Amino acid sequence: AMTMRDDGTSVLDPVLAIPALYGSCAPAVAAAAIQRLSPHPMSTFHQATTGDPRATIESTYVICTLDQAVHVEHQWAMAERCTTTITLDTDHSPFVSRPDETAHIIEVVVRRVANAAR
Repeated sequence: AMTMRDDGTSVLDPVLAIPALYGSCAPAVAAAAIQRLSPHPMSTFHQATTGDPRATIESTYVICTLDQAVHVEHQWAMAERCTTTITLDTDHSPFVSRPDETAHIIEVVVRRVANAAR
């Protein structure tokens, strides 16, 4: 679904991106989400990073079991580095396909952090 451009960015083919990113969404919701996509800098895929905020800040990873963009095994590998792991049976974009569940996850994390700060 991704096409590299000469300007150092990539764009997604909307026809291929819908099943890759929004496969659990209603067609109208997926179409609206596709309209909001913009070119992405390719440098983010290979630039070096520094620091490890997970060493001092709790983190939560949401495994999206129906994701067609990032294989679930890769998600589990990334989740191993996080404090908490939650699974949702949804696509790559749970904030679109499962907004209520995603909002609940965020609410739980915020409440946990707020209570710990007291």
